[in-house]
Amino acid sequence: MEREQHLIKTVALRSDKKLLELKKLYKKTADYIHLTFDERWRLLDEIATEIGKWSDVRLFAEGINKRTLGSGDVIYKQAFEQVVARFHTFLTIRESDRLKRE
Repeated sequence: MEREQHLIKTVALRSDKKLLELKKLYKKTADYIHLTFDERWRLLDEIATEIGKWSDVRLFAEGINKRTLGSGDVIYKQAFEQVVARFHTFLTIRESDRLKRE
């Protein structure tokens, strides 16, 4: 109900761009709206805790704020380059450690 009211208000203000952004956001979060904020946070914490127990896994990621950086291919390219750079650093350190053990 709250989402519908927000959409109606956005339409009334004639902000087409804002309405499209809002619909896109709501579409992405529709599967999780039945959970409270605390439940969503607890789920995220449980997933992170479980992954943290895996000794043979490394995760590489880059967080971006599209609201401040804009959108488009440029930010995704930069984020991808950051992930690749982190992975490369990881491999370099791992290889260096392997050579030291030999």
